[in-house]
Amino acid sequence: MDIRERWISEISCPECGVMGTAGVSEEDHPYETGELGRAVFFCTPGFDVVPTENSDKESYIVCSKCKAVVVYRKKDLSA
Repeated sequence: MDIRERWISEISCPECGVMGTAGVSEEDHPYETGELGRAVFFCTPGFDVVPTENSDKESYIVCSKCKAVVVYRKKDLSA
């Protein structure tokens, strides 16, 4: 599938405060699976990308130091 959207997001750990950046993308055909199919394609050192158990196309970010799940915000690359 083609990638529809890509964006860079500033991230920070909610537990220990480590800050960084992550790159996220969405699949072109989310209606086929019923989900957006978001995947993290990179993150700065200090964070780890972890695939979800039910899909290799979906992933989330955890802090390398304390293993807390990190939430990212959408920020358009063209902005």
